[in-house]
Parts: sequence; structure tokens; C-alpha cells
Amino acid sequence: MRRPMILLCVIAILVFGVRIVNADQFTEALIRISARDYTRAIDILISLANQGNAKAQLKLGRMYSEGKGVSRNHFEAVKWFRRAADQGNSEAEFALGVLYAEGLGVTEDHVLALQWFRRAAEKGAPHAQNAVGELYLGYQDIPQDYVEAITWFMRAARLGDAAALYNLGVRYAFGQGVRQDNIEAYRWFDLSATAGLERAHDKAVRARTAISERMMPGQIEEAKRSAREWFQQNASFSQLGNPYQKLLSTRGRHHDAY
Repeated sequence: MRRPMILLCVIAILVFGVRIVNADQFTEALIRISARDYTRAIDILISLANQGNAKAQLKLGRMYSEGKGVSRNHFEAVKWFRRAADQGNSEAEFALGVLYAEGLGVTEDHVLALQWFRRAAEKGAPHAQNAVGELYLGYQDIPQDYVEAITWFMRAARLGDAAALYNLGVRYAFGQGVRQDNIEAYRWFDLSATAGLERAHDKAVRARTAISERMMPGQIEEAKRSAREWFQQNASFSQLGNPYQKLLSTRGRHHDAY
């Protein structure tokens, strides 16, 4: 029922120019964006953002960053992301970290990027936790600290972040901050392939295949068993659903899950 109702709202806006009575202004702006009525949507968002609405500020930042409905303008994106971040919005904090890391709309500064990533990471944002870990691998003025990087990768991994799971696999594959361990590397690549989508999944599968060429069949079975056990023990990660269920019921036909 919800989708037809949204469609009716869009039609009402386009045909009659009516204001949605039972929806707040932010929702109206989102519907107008869906209807590609960007001019009115931007007007509504700017009005809300100037009133201190963090969701509107975040949305404006994204639109200017992506060039959606407006000309791409990273300076404007930084302005709106900062306003939302100053209100503690973790998504805006992460976005600012990305812009500082890439030097978009601001001078490239990995130290400031780290500060913004950490603010979002401390609020439990897994993508920000992974970003913190990646910066501790060593960038510009940030000293390399594999132990700290692994700590953040692990926090993000427990929340099912595919990039963090992959990064843990790389650390074990090359012995960076941990003892080199092919079984552990395979386990993290396997979990990353399970959690990842499209490119992230394919990247993890390639890494898993590469590490398997260094392993004996028994070691691969041990790594897969360890991945299944870790998956079951981490509730947040398991919210993704259980892709290992087929493995648990096939009694050794582990390849069937892939």
C-alpha cells in the first residue's frame, strides 16, 4: 500500500501542485526529489536547513556532493555537512571525513579526516570505524599503527562491514600487526564475501581464492568452520541473515553455499 500512496502523492504534486497535508516538509522534499522537482525540493530543504534541521542539512550536502538536482559543488557540500555534523549527525561527520581525505571542497588533510571519522566511529558507524582503521595503515601525518588499525577493523567487522572484514583478511595474509595466518586470512575473506555486495563481494572472493592456493584442503575446511562459528556468535553481523544456513545442513558440502 505504501508505494501506491507515494505515487499518488507524486502525481498530486506534479499535476495539481498541492502541498502534502499529512507529511512533514522534509518528506515533501524527498517526494519532490523522486518526482525530479528539484527546484522546489531545494527551496524546502534550504528553508529547513536554515532552521537547524540536520536531516535537511545532510541531504543538501549529499545533493551538492553528488550533483543531484544541482550543479556539483563540494564547497556547498562541506558547508551543509559541517552544519549537520556540528549537531552530532554521524553520517555528516563521516561525509566530512571523506571530503577531507580526498581534498574535495577543502584542503586535503588526513589528520582532520581522522578526527571526523572518529567522531562518527565512536557513535557506532561501521563504515567510519573501517575508515579510521584504514587511516592507521599510514597516511601522510598519521603514523602507521597496525594494532590500532586492527582494533577499528574488528569493531566494524562485528557490525558486518564487508570492507573491514576484507581488511582483516589482508592483515592476516601479510602478517601486518598480527602473526601471518592463512586460515585466519581465509576466514575473514570468506566473511567479507558473505557480507559484501557486487564489487566488494567479488574482491573478497578473489582474495579468498588466492589465499586458498597456499592452503591444504583440511585448512580450508577449518577456516570455513571458523567463519560459520564467528558469524553465529556475532549478533549484529547475523542481522544480515544467515547465508551459512545451507552449510550447516549439508554436513560437509561446504562449496554449495557459494
